[in-house]
Amino acid sequence: MGMVNKFFYMIVLAGLMSFLPLKIYAGEDVVRAGLFLDYAKKAKRALKSQDEVMSLNLTGHKYVSEQTKKLTNFQREFDNYLSSFGDMLTLAASIYGIYYQVDQTLKNLKELKSVGVSCPANVLAVALSQKKNNIYEDVINDGIQIAADVKLILPLGSSKGKNPKLTEYQRIQVIANINNTLVKLNFKLRRMNRLIRYTSLLDSWYELRGTPRGTRSMKAIVADCKRGWINKARTANKMNTK
Repeated sequence: MGMVNKFFYMIVLAGLMSFLPLKIYAGEDVVRAGLFLDYAKKAKRALKSQDEVMSLNLTGHKYVSEQTKKLTNFQREFDNYLSSFGDMLTLAASIYGIYYQVDQTLKNLKELKSVGVSCPANVLAVALSQKKNNIYEDVINDGIQIAADVKLILPLGSSKGKNPKLTEYQRIQVIANINNTLVKLNFKLRRMNRLIRYTSLLDSWYELRGTPRGTRSMKAIVADCKRGWINKARTANKMNTK
């Protein structure tokens, strides 16, 4: 991550973590404050663990104990981040005008977690790929921006759930910003789902060596598919004749 971008998002995270003194709020505000604080902490940890993974020296494809620990930590922190971001989106869903995009984001997050559980090695494969690992930073940074805008729309201590310091025009502008960021985020989440689903550690290893994995011809792919269909048809036929 560039130093300027990192500095900017750390400032935003510091703003979100300003909800620390929870005792001055009551009822629903305590829950909301806890959500913002929890999200800010987990976003910060996820960014830090991503930086650690990107700094790993994988020359010779040898993993030492410390490197393995960093990779495992990245998986855990990113999964925790997704859960916390989902909670944040549930809060954001109460804002009029963005429910549809929030609903789409929650669906994409659910699919992303499902893919991560079924292909945990692929999560690391994307993180280790110099060409693809920026997707993690993009997703987290968009989430930080959304959280900051949600905080602006739904400040603590407001009985009506609105920021009295915002004019109606400013409120509409912030909601539009949240909606636009959600649209971009949904596109990136769908792309991340595809990357994790179809990127293996072997792909990242070939990229590290600078020797791209050889592509197969369409003829070979069709022939393999045909053989697979024939084998499945034969198996189904045997089961039906029993």
